[in-house]
Amino acid sequence: KIAKRYLQKGETSYSAMKVAGGFQATVRLAALPGDWAERCWAGEVCTTKQKAEQSAADIALDQILADPELVAAAEQPKGIGKGKSEKGAGKGASGYHGWIWQPSGPDLDRERIGEQPIVGEVVAWKEHYGWVKP
Repeated sequence: KIAKRYLQKGETSYSAMKVAGGFQATVRLAALPGDWAERCWAGEVCTTKQKAEQSAADIALDQILADPELVAAAEQPKGIGKGKSEKGAGKGASGYHGWIWQPSGPDLDRERIGEQPIVGEVVAWKEHYGWVKP
């Protein structure tokens, strides 16, 4: 929202390093205005590279949202350019104008696939879930 355009490849760059206790990542957001484009945020040490990158992104977002100038820039309208014409409503003409959060993936209620326990070999385990070969 702040850049008022789609981000280009390479404008958000993560760097993760293996450190004692797991991984630590940094993030740089080159699309931000002024000296914000040169800043680099470091996240907490996490067990996986993905969690470390998410931690760095969370810290960056917290600091960006704490800056009143960047919040004001995000709230300003995009300006003149390609947009919806007066002619038609375009995509979303059905009246759906907002995104509503619904649980998905790991947030869904668990459902048993059978009453009997499954016996077999654990082929792979990914921290919270896995695959069993009967």
